[in-house]
Amino acid sequence: YTPHVYFTDNGGASWFDISWNLPDIPVNDIIYHSELDALIIATDMGIWINFDYENAGWQALGTDQPSSIVSDLRWHAPTNMVYAGTFGRSIYSIDMSEVSDTSVGIMDSDVQPFRVKIGPNPSSGSVTLSWDWLGGEAVINISDLQGRNHLNRRFDSSGGNNFMATLDLSELSPGTYIIRLEMDDQLITEKLILQ
Repeated sequence: YTPHVYFTDNGGASWFDISWNLPDIPVNDIIYHSELDALIIATDMGIWINFDYENAGWQALGTDQPSSIVSDLRWHAPTNMVYAGTFGRSIYSIDMSEVSDTSVGIMDSDVQPFRVKIGPNPSSGSVTLSWDWLGGEAVINISDLQGRNHLNRRFDSSGGNNFMATLDLSELSPGTYIIRLEMDDQLITEKLILQ
């Protein structure tokens, strides 16, 4: 693991790794949103936000963001909009007045977020995802780094605590893909390498 985001509280005399749970991906831009007291980063896997950057992990910002490289972020304070420039997918805007630490999936301390396992990774075509089931609907989306969607599946729970899905990805070209698993207002994003 290589840290990608650092924090200093003493003018740069020392730096602390605040990458927390970020995947091992490039961070291209970072902005501080003073009204939310949050850091927002642009990465090669979308936009991430952190409301407690000294003590807690990052969350993907929104569920409608592109699955592509985000290279630039700008916050327009008078309208409270964040604009994100992507690589080949246009410019997106996010109304930050609708964002809070509960709207992006950050959970209360007494609730455990769901966990996902992906294997094998790297894979030669077949990959299995397993996670703790919280009930409700789960959506799996697989896209390439250019944001092209290659798979979108929905699963519904009829009970049980664990769930497993095996996906045949043998028709996809070798390369790096992004798996997004969304369930119960939570979003987990993982990198998958197909050989």
